[in-house]
Amino acid sequence: MYGHRRSIRLKGFDYSREGYYFVTVDCWKMMEYFGRIEKGKVLLNNCGRLADKLWLEIGNRYLGVNMDEYIIMPNHVHGIIQLDGIMEGAAGQAGEGRVGQAGEERAGTRPARTEMLALNLGKIIGEYKSLVLNEYIKGIKDKDWPRFYRRFWQRNYYERVIRGKNELNRIRKYIRDNPKKIK
Repeated sequence: MYGHRRSIRLKGFDYSREGYYFVTVDCWKMMEYFGRIEKGKVLLNNCGRLADKLWLEIGNRYLGVNMDEYIIMPNHVHGIIQLDGIMEGAAGQAGEGRVGQAGEERAGTRPARTEMLALNLGKIIGEYKSLVLNEYIKGIKDKDWPRFYRRFWQRNYYERVIRGKNELNRIRKYIRDNPKKIK
């Protein structure tokens, strides 16, 4: 019989709600897949550059999702994601283009209406983890990257709902200073 896994989410909280969220996504057993720290700076390897590129693309994938401060560390990712509340009711039909910055249209980047209405922080992080893993597997085949043991990501992710400008600024500073804390 399997034991019950306790959720680490806030009970009853709607993670599709407008606001800022601080997330941490860890590699399995804290394996250093993304690079190394040298003299207080992160030196990303190919996998780290891939994780960085895909993190930035999250904001382009969905209307109403904005990426704030983040850092790709050797064995985890810290980032602030802002949901701006325009996901609900702003969706068109599946396959419509999305108007981006400066009014350019990006065809095929908007998910179907039902997906947009159901979009939440968990789905965003789940998609990110899946994209990185799938691209990493391609890299193993194409670029002779080292194989990962058993799993790539730790189960789940950590999140904190940011409740104010002071906390937002404190977390931004924490993210920027994170590499300096590693010896």
